[in-house]
Order: sequence, then structure tokens, then C-alpha cells
Amino acid sequence: MPQKRSACLQCQRHKVKCDASKPSCSRCSRLEKDCSYPAPIVKHHWPTATAALEARVLEAEMTIHKLTLSSTYDISLASKRLLEKIGDLGDLSRPRRPLYAAESVQLLTSLDSANGEAQREGRGVLLLQGVSAEEPESVQKVVAQELLLHDLTKLEELPLSLSIQLISLFFPYRSYYFFQMDGDQFMSRIILPPSHPNSIHPCLLNACYLAACASNEGCLTEFKPYFVHRTRYFLQQALTLADRTTHFLWGSLILSIFYVQEQRLVECVTVAATTARFALACGLNFPYESWKEDSASQRKEFLLPRPENKAEMDDRIRLAHSIYVGCQVLAFLCGSSPPFSHHDGWSQLWDTNFPGDQDGKVS
Repeated sequence: MPQKRSACLQCQRHKVKCDASKPSCSRCSRLEKDCSYPAPIVKHHWPTATAALEARVLEAEMTIHKLTLSSTYDISLASKRLLEKIGDLGDLSRPRRPLYAAESVQLLTSLDSANGEAQREGRGVLLLQGVSAEEPESVQKVVAQELLLHDLTKLEELPLSLSIQLISLFFPYRSYYFFQMDGDQFMSRIILPPSHPNSIHPCLLNACYLAACASNEGCLTEFKPYFVHRTRYFLQQALTLADRTTHFLWGSLILSIFYVQEQRLVECVTVAATTARFALACGLNFPYESWKEDSASQRKEFLLPRPENKAEMDDRIRLAHSIYVGCQVLAFLCGSSPPFSHHDGWSQLWDTNFPGDQDGKVS
């Protein structure tokens, strides 16, 4: 089949004009010669530099995905240095144990499914019915089986019973994540519907779910990538809408500690530094006695409004202490400079009494 506007071989050889008619041109028909046309030229599309770079990026993403799904974890050299400086804070063969030994938390009691009200015991920790604190593996298997029944990529809210189970797995390790929110207040707000103004924001709930999966070895580790995505999505949503800013700060702190646990140091430094500077913009380093003054200028100066009651004031004090200590420890672990300076006014925190729980104990 001749190409469009291509001359036959005879006309090309004699350098004459060819009408390229089929099956033979007029000149070859008049001279009674064979008329043939050159073979079509096939253009080879060699890979460009952009295509080669895209292939390398795709290969790197696949490698990162495989590493993310891996359940193996080795304690980093920086963590070993921290343990040597502070002392024996856990078993090195089980690096997911908390840095600070929290007091024993009972894993639960019962949830009345008939009316949706949770019964609280002790310090407000909800107990899972039929599971003892000595059998965390049983809880993990039950939670993993229930998580498999839900599509976590749809960013839908988890059922209340499953949420309580994940929180109960997280609470024994909450001191590792510097989560010092009042336990009674936190657990009483979990059962509230999402539309309630006092409910826990999904960014903090999913951060707790992520910490539960990261702190318990076994079948829950495969769900970490899903909860990382969910936590980051809801954190961005909370920041965009300025919705429950203190929950955003708690969730960001937990996420940064998860990153250092997974040795994702660049992400850890970025999230921790951002959380620290945002806490300054919220005025968490401000003298707390001044929050009690009804001053319009002070309300406009910071992103957070005045606390409405003593419980909210105590929660902010706990949050400020956790962010300051947590970010300083993370900076040491990652080998970066501390996100706070001496001019930020964080020294005023140490003049404030750390609030205790309803039992009078420091959480």
C-alpha cells in the first residue's frame, strides 16, 4: 500500500514527477514497467526522559507501599540513645511498649447496645465485655475481624462498639503518645453523635485508632496505612474549618509520634514543628490566669477563644504540657533543633499547676 503522496521507485530513480496512481502510476503503465512503492516508514517512539522518570517514580511508590505494609519494626539508634539517657523505660525486645509506664488500665466493661449508653468503671475507661486485661490478643483478633468488614477507604465513621474497642487498645499506651486528656471526659464524649458540639472530632479519634494499631503487634499492623490516610484527611478537614482546634493539636501530636515510631523522621519533624508553631498561634503558652479576664483584645489576639469552664482550662494546660514535652523529645529523637525558643514564653507553663483527674491523681 503506497504512502500518501509518495512516488514509486522508478520515478524516484529517474527523478521525475509521479502521480502515484493505483495499482501503477501513469508513467510505468506507459513504459510497461513494474511499478512498486517503498515500504512504509515506521517511526519508533523511544522513551523520553519524562517517561523514564515516571517509571522510576512508580517503582519507588511501589517500594514505599511494600515497606508501609511491612509489620517489621526495629528500634532506632536515636531511641536507644534516649533510653540510655533516661533509664530503663521498657523492654528493648518489644519497642512498642510505652516509654512511660502508665498505670494499669482495665480493658473494659460493657456497652449497653439497647440504648447506646456506655457504662463506665474506675477512671472512665470503657471495658470490653468478656475480655480480660491479660488477653489483649483476643481483643486484637476481634477488632481485626470487624475492621475487615468495613471499607476504611470510604472515610466513613466506625460503629460505636468498634470505636470503643480500638480506644481500649490505645489507652494503655496513651502516655507513650503524651496523650494526657482527662480520661473521664474523653470517654464520655466518645458516645456522643458526630453532630453534637461536644463530640470528639474524627481527626483525634482516627489518630487514636492509628496509635492502637501501631502499639499492638500482630494482625492490627496491616491497618496502619488506612488510618494514616484517614487521620491526615480529617486533620486537614479540621484545620480548614477551624473545627475543634484542640482536637486537631492532639491528633497532630499523636501522628508525629507515630511517624518517629515508624522511622519516618522527615514527616515527624515537619508535623511536630507545625504543631508547635500552631500551638503558639493559639496562645497555649499564654499565662493562664489572664484567660480568666474578660478582655476582647485578648480574645482577638489568639486563635482559641477563652475557656468556658475549668475543665476546658485544665484540658488546655494538659495539651500545652504534652506539646512542649513531646516536641522536645521528638526533636531529640530525630536529631533536629527544638521547635521552641526561650523567647516563646513556654517557661510560664511551669508556674501553672498540672491538673489532676477527678480522683485527684495526675493523669
